[in-house]
Amino acid sequence: MPEYFEGFIVHSYFFRGKDSPRLYLIGRLKNGKTFAVVEERQRPGFYLRESELSAAIDYLRRSGDRWEESAAHTIDDERCVWVNCDSVQQCQQAVQSFTERGIRTYEGDIRFADQFLMSRGIHGSVTIQGSPRKGRRVDLIFINPEIPEHGQGLYHRNPGKRNEQEDSGSWRARSLE
Repeated sequence: MPEYFEGFIVHSYFFRGKDSPRLYLIGRLKNGKTFAVVEERQRPGFYLRESELSAAIDYLRRSGDRWEESAAHTIDDERCVWVNCDSVQQCQQAVQSFTERGIRTYEGDIRFADQFLMSRGIHGSVTIQGSPRKGRRVDLIFINPEIPEHGQGLYHRNPGKRNEQEDSGSWRARSLE
């Protein structure tokens, strides 16, 4: 059965693998051991306004990029689709092509590793659910583990429990009274 590990991500990057990009998250666990997460399932991508999909569809079909519905909306409340690509370079080329044609894209300028972290609300601390193996340059390696969204991990399992600060009111609110 997979275990839960709590840690902090120190560095994140991607490497162009043989078939697809791989994300690497490097950090330290609460017990002091170093770790690396290798994530091979995530694909780079960007958002596109649903209303502009028809103008982009020929390019997407030729390039082999895929799109899917998403819950994302623009600031003016227009629905977006998520476009995912097989490589970071292919994603950058699509964004550049659409920009040159006046088609707006969103989050295409965000680093691939940062997209992964942002989509999970991770700002540093992380919960990893998986079965690690021993590493050579780090103590533990996790291959494609489950990484819950921030707030859904090991120390966040009781969403109904309030902390002391919430019970007594925030210090900012108290200081304004």
